[in-house]
Amino acid sequence: MTRPTKVLATLSRKRSKILRAFFDIEIAFARRWPAKALDVMSKQLPPTDVELLGRPELRALFEGDVRRASRTTGRAQAQDFELFASDWGFDLAAITVPVVLWQGDADRNVPPQHALVMHEAMSNSVLHTFDGEGHFLVIDRLEEILVELQA
Repeated sequence: MTRPTKVLATLSRKRSKILRAFFDIEIAFARRWPAKALDVMSKQLPPTDVELLGRPELRALFEGDVRRASRTTGRAQAQDFELFASDWGFDLAAITVPVVLWQGDADRNVPPQHALVMHEAMSNSVLHTFDGEGHFLVIDRLEEILVELQA
């Protein structure tokens, strides 16, 4: 994980009120200055994700999404980190239904090791990894993913 992600995960376990305040401030900034917020975020992304955000049509979609973020978006982001960093309340090995995971090996938000740990823990899982791809791999691979899910 990136250093900022590690800090946020630690805050989620020990200082959730600080985490929530951080995300509220981050969202307020992003809503007011979406282009600047995406530029700041891009500094934490792998090259493939930066390239995706450089596409004018995708950049416009991301900026519009950020601009329209609700007042509860910061709280939802904090809750995601709190859930991510806590005990999930079940054993991955107990999952017996088919599970398919897609993971870019350059993802800095969800490190590839996380997908590998989940895949190895679940007896009925398939892990697809993609060299050089990051967190936004779904953008160019959505059709491929949907076809496999329908099969």
